[in-house]
Amino acid sequence: MAQGMAQDRPRTNATAWGPVALIPLLVLSGILAVQYNLAPIQANIIYRQADPYDREGAWDVALAHYERASELAPHADVYYLELGRAYSQKASSTDDFAGDTFYDRAQQERLLQLAEQSLIQARDINPLKHEHSVNLAGLYRQRYDLASDPAQKEQWGRQASANYEIAITLAPHDAALWNTQGDFYSQLGQLEKAAEAYERVVELEPEAENAWNSHLILAALYSQLERPDEALSHAQTAWQLAPEEE
Repeated sequence: MAQGMAQDRPRTNATAWGPVALIPLLVLSGILAVQYNLAPIQANIIYRQADPYDREGAWDVALAHYERASELAPHADVYYLELGRAYSQKASSTDDFAGDTFYDRAQQERLLQLAEQSLIQARDINPLKHEHSVNLAGLYRQRYDLASDPAQKEQWGRQASANYEIAITLAPHDAALWNTQGDFYSQLGQLEKAAEAYERVVELEPEAENAWNSHLILAALYSQLERPDEALSHAQTAWQLAPEEE
């Protein structure tokens, strides 16, 4: 019996040390839990602090805030969205890129690439949010406007169109998006697609305050497409809907 009691002692000592060994794990778990819960709050605070700098066009300070917010909350698409927008705005700043030096162009290109990466990251996090595809389309449209090489313009135009199409698929009843798409197709000279987009606008919002203007645009498009009956019909509708001052 004495021998049996002696054999039990090591197990008793091991059990006594068990709770002590768990203390570091509990402390670590607590620290991680606090950090996990506080990080989104900190990210939101930093994100809001960027607003006055953003409105003033102080892009470097605003970008630092958006970058920090995205680091603290890497699964929140909104911070990558704002980061991409700020990079795009800085790239188009006339104050920063008034010259035509190689350095200016290279720096601008780098900012546009960072904008693209951030906006793609935002869409990867939330691919069903159509605004992300709209923003990417807007970025490629910006690059289309900035490009001087015809091949590059064609490339950016295709990418902008593709992203508008993705956005329309996700939000087919968004009249403002159809209007933006129609405007871009007009810019590209794709008049048939532009007319289809504006037809969708007046179909979705026939009594909108500016519906007369959409009909006026359609009248001009159909005139260029040599479809006089449709041009006249939309011109008459525009006349009927236009406010007195117009």
